[in-house]
Amino acid sequence: MAFSDPTITHCMKCGAPAPTWPIKLHQNIGLIAAHQRSIFEGQICKPCVHREYWKKFAILVTVGWTSYYSIIIGPVLLVLNTVNYVRTVSSKPVGLPPRHDGPAPQLLPPS
Repeated sequence: MAFSDPTITHCMKCGAPAPTWPIKLHQNIGLIAAHQRSIFEGQICKPCVHREYWKKFAILVTVGWTSYYSIIIGPVLLVLNTVNYVRTVSSKPVGLPPRHDGPAPQLLPPS
């Protein structure tokens, strides 16, 4: 599971002040006789969770199986990412933006 810090109140991907969820996603790109692996780990907002999962999913399905090693590891990473995604989406956020009590700040026109 990804690290979890309740003091993070902004998305680590887009920077928006929003509730954040920790997630860890794997990526594998097969290169015929080799492979390239990377891991995304962060605490991000829900739109970024969806975007990152589907980006990693598309890469794993299209080029994540094109080497000998990747034929085995690709489906394993696909299942692992899906389990992490479902677990993250169905859980409560860890980091919440600060609560503002009172009226919203008013922007004044330049003078």
